[in-house]
Amino acid sequence: MENIFTRTSQASENAPGFCNSVTTTFVFPNLHVGSRLFLSTRHNKITPTFPSFSFTGKAPWACGADHIEISFKVPPKDTFYFKWASLGGITVEDREINGSRIVKAEIKNFPDHDLEPFMVFPTDFPPSFTVSTLKSWSEIGAFYFQGEQKGDKPSAVKSLTPSADSTLKLKALSSKIVGSKKGKEAAEALYQWVSSNITYVALFLDFNDGFVPHDPMSILTNRYGDCKDKSLLLKILLEHQGIKSFSTLISSKADHAPPLPCEAYFDHVILYIPSFDLFLDPTQIYSSFGELGPDFSNHLVVVATSQGKQMRTPLPQACKNLYTAHSELSLNKDGTIHGKYTVETTGPSSTQLRGYFSAPFTPPEEFARNVLLSTPEGGAGTFFISTNPHDLNDPAKAKGEWITPTGFTLDGDGEAPVFLPLPYGLDIRLSLPFMRTYFTTQPRVFPFQAVAGIDTWTYALSLPVDVELFYLPPGQSLENKVGRYESTYELQGKKILVKRIFVLNKNIYEPEEQKDFMALVELLLLDLRQPLGIKKRVGT
Repeated sequence: MENIFTRTSQASENAPGFCNSVTTTFVFPNLHVGSRLFLSTRHNKITPTFPSFSFTGKAPWACGADHIEISFKVPPKDTFYFKWASLGGITVEDREINGSRIVKAEIKNFPDHDLEPFMVFPTDFPPSFTVSTLKSWSEIGAFYFQGEQKGDKPSAVKSLTPSADSTLKLKALSSKIVGSKKGKEAAEALYQWVSSNITYVALFLDFNDGFVPHDPMSILTNRYGDCKDKSLLLKILLEHQGIKSFSTLISSKADHAPPLPCEAYFDHVILYIPSFDLFLDPTQIYSSFGELGPDFSNHLVVVATSQGKQMRTPLPQACKNLYTAHSELSLNKDGTIHGKYTVETTGPSSTQLRGYFSAPFTPPEEFARNVLLSTPEGGAGTFFISTNPHDLNDPAKAKGEWITPTGFTLDGDGEAPVFLPLPYGLDIRLSLPFMRTYFTTQPRVFPFQAVAGIDTWTYALSLPVDVELFYLPPGQSLENKVGRYESTYELQGKKILVKRIFVLNKNIYEPEEQKDFMALVELLLLDLRQPLGIKKRVGT
């Protein structure tokens, strides 16, 4: 028994607050390459906490398995609703023996797999076997709806409906937050308040806890809560403004739902407002109103109404995720480069920008240094967010100023030309890894993730009076099924004007789309390396 111990899970260690998640560890001291492990477990479910039973078993992704056998003993078909479904390379035996129904599934010779860069959740792809006594996904929503009417435990009699005194306090708070705002503007104000003022702690969603939120006044008093707590509080504050909303179950760890209804698929709660057809996630403190983020787009959700309702979150739209950057650059006689930089964002790009500047007590010089360290030119300067990062109504903007060490030299007679790529400067999309990390020479087997959006970069580069341009790179252009890249270069007087546009149409790409995706990435990387040709003006 000394080789079996329980410790806090990695999830607990990395959670933004606290959770009671633990991991049981088995130590096998004599393992070596080629060792074979045999594991057998037995679960007796007498009284499920959920008013039904479901289970999904999968082959282990990373280590593979020679043989997995999963069996269930349940009452006969005519007395008990029980359905199974399998995906990918599973044999299933379903028969009745001595008055009981025996369902046995077998997975054989499943190989181990390596993770691919930016692939979707690997748990979506192994062969899986699901059993369920649920007849529809909507049943899960109806059960959660019932849980919201109860107290801290499923069996509690106390209602989560606030007392008369609490109701007055919550109503007063709701009115104070919204002021004179009505409708969607009021909902936006309440969303921002809950997102910013109630700290999110990872009390993970667990059906063993009955999926029941805490009392709304305790959430407000303590100023913290998990996903279902924050959603409940926002729901009540919205109700005081005549805005109906519903808690909604979603998965944060899978893109593909099991083939049958399974409560364990869900691990997160958001909110749905039918009158605006909007989903809100108040745990995301840097996401704008109605912005779920790329990980939650086009996901199966169950809305917690009295009957439950199955829906999907919206598909991503590139036009709602904008990153628009402009650089004013000047080449100096001493060979240094001076730059002024501004960027405006919407959607997930605003979330990213707010998150980047969220490090507390970090001066603008430190933000600039961290970005410039990753660039070929280096340098120093200041970089700061020019909007309030906690004002989720205002699309995030940032600006900065920087200067490089000596970046180029022109000899005295002007005969030696210089080829100089445009500097990256303070642009976090280009200075930090961005699309370079997607580059791979290996063919993909599984779908991979990106983020739909439109990135635009414009540059105005001023030349010194004694320097002239002798080479202007050609513009680049490519459009295919996954997106578009285009760049233009022109000279206007003593200024070189450059524009680059990079568009991705969606968040998830199939392996067969890898070629088109990489064609755009490679063209972007090629264009970033294209140099300007400058030389000293003759006679100066």
